[in-house]
Amino acid sequence: MTSTSAPPLLRTFEPFDRLPEPIGTLIDPLLEPCRFRLGQTVLLPDVHPKGVLLIRSGQLRSLAPAPRGSGLRTIERLGPGAVAGWVGLLRQKPCEQLRATTEVDALLLPAAPFAELLAGHPSLAAAFQQRLAASELHALLLALAPHHPWALDQLEAWPAPLGRSCVRSLMPGPETGLALPPGYGWFASSGLPLGAPWPSDPA
Repeated sequence: MTSTSAPPLLRTFEPFDRLPEPIGTLIDPLLEPCRFRLGQTVLLPDVHPKGVLLIRSGQLRSLAPAPRGSGLRTIERLGPGAVAGWVGLLRQKPCEQLRATTEVDALLLPAAPFAELLAGHPSLAAAFQQRLAASELHALLLALAPHHPWALDQLEAWPAPLGRSCVRSLMPGPETGLALPPGYGWFASSGLPLGAPWPSDPA
């Protein structure tokens, strides 16, 4: 009778399953176990994430300002198999507010090895470059709403915009083609339309 070893923990979370198995085995010892109690704030929208959270059990609520200034509302629920924190690292600007709605068992992939994985594995980088984050889309629509009534309509129709939107991220480094699909209105995550002057320190 032969026994098979369990796959690397990291590769049990999508899109890290795109990594070669030996890479997952190398990264697993860097994963930091963490637990969150019911009601605990896990991420704040103005604090940079320490890394990517890999949810093993429990549930997190992603919170964001309600469109008409009436407190916070839930825009997404993250359960086992979900990953969080990556969008703040990719943007180099935090935007997620997460709170535990149950006891949560998770693993933290620190920011530095996450950045190294993106730099060394184009298929993983491409997966995150095209991955839609509810918190980023919600923040973009909030930024657009004061000048674009349609953006407020989209916020009030939430979560419908999640199914009608897509994202492309430009990684730090030399400019590369984003291959933007036609038929969309494209905006930078700050709320500026593409083609508008960049601020002096673009994210």
